[in-house]
Amino acid sequence: MSVEFDPVSVDRRRQRVDPLAIGIVVVAIGLVAAIIKPWDPGAEARSPRPSSAAAAPSPTSSVVPAASPTSRPVALPAASPPTMADLAGIVTAHDAWGVRVLLHDRPTLYGAPAAPRYLDRWSPASDATRLLTAAVASDDRSIDVLGVTAPRSVTPQAVRIWRVHRDDQLEWIDALPVDPGSPDGSLLFVRPGGGDIPVVAWDAGRYRIDVLVADGVHRIEVDVPGRFARVPILDPWPVPEDGIVPVSANDPPTVLTGMFASVDGVGVPLGSAPHPLLSEADAWRAVMGSGGLGSGVVVASAYLPRASGLGVMLPSKAEIRTATMLRLAPVEGFEPPPVLHGNSDRNGRRPFVLFEASPGGVWAPGVYAISITWSDGVAQHQDTWHVELRPGRG
Repeated sequence: MSVEFDPVSVDRRRQRVDPLAIGIVVVAIGLVAAIIKPWDPGAEARSPRPSSAAAAPSPTSSVVPAASPTSRPVALPAASPPTMADLAGIVTAHDAWGVRVLLHDRPTLYGAPAAPRYLDRWSPASDATRLLTAAVASDDRSIDVLGVTAPRSVTPQAVRIWRVHRDDQLEWIDALPVDPGSPDGSLLFVRPGGGDIPVVAWDAGRYRIDVLVADGVHRIEVDVPGRFARVPILDPWPVPEDGIVPVSANDPPTVLTGMFASVDGVGVPLGSAPHPLLSEADAWRAVMGSGGLGSGVVVASAYLPRASGLGVMLPSKAEIRTATMLRLAPVEGFEPPPVLHGNSDRNGRRPFVLFEASPGGVWAPGVYAISITWSDGVAQHQDTWHVELRPGRG
């Protein structure tokens, strides 16, 4: 095939270029470039930003998005939790109440191995009403460690970390100290994973950190931002579980006397001895074995994620007058359910009381107390049984 062109005189005056034609060509080139270039919606977020004091570092694949506690755990870039040796020279002392996060730093060279390097971000806790409050910066990085600081005049004895949800619901977070035997390491916490994920990153959200000290419990509420310095809105919790056996069908077959939990229709003895009602701090110390409450287990401690009921089995001749339930930790967001009375056919018609979690639900991790006034035909008794339901992953 041949193509012929009309001859053009070399001395012919150059024609004027039409602006409309130029615009059409530019648009066509842009469309072709867009088709050829793979479209990546995250490219803009990953592209380097201009260096300025106000610009935050760009997120990477290790960044934890703002997620609910029911989201899939995000593994930390490090293969194992940090040790105090990893944090030497990074964690600095602060003679004040405050909250710190340790961020997973990025390697300086593109494609270099993600060695465990950390950045320390600390925020003082300000006094606001009945809670100390703080806010930390995540710099769009993965939050490996969440911790607390206290004045040198105060000796923290233990720490509990709760995530705040809608309607003042508090979820007890399973957290482990980096080094329980170190003054600094005992106040730094990682979240254990499961299976092939040894540790997971801290989700963005609102948390409350309870610190047990000599004069009681100090509380710090802290906002932990996620990507783009945003703190997610409070979400509903707890989420109902499937296959929970209602306590109305329960007849505790393995409990003779004392406190028990109803788990999948079976009574599980908890083994706590009756005792006058304890305060939150005293019950906490009793679990630690430092309560000075004498011999015997005053506060039972158990991991029972499917416990739909908590109750007490009394002696066979007991006559129950009143039964009430309290939650010592956390106190917020708790409405005691109505008490269920029964007599166990499998235990010689022993009377028992039972408190059911919300229908289809389970008792959330926390510290509970059941107080009963009862008579044995000779004298009247008023006893309380305590239990700590621990968080965890099994």
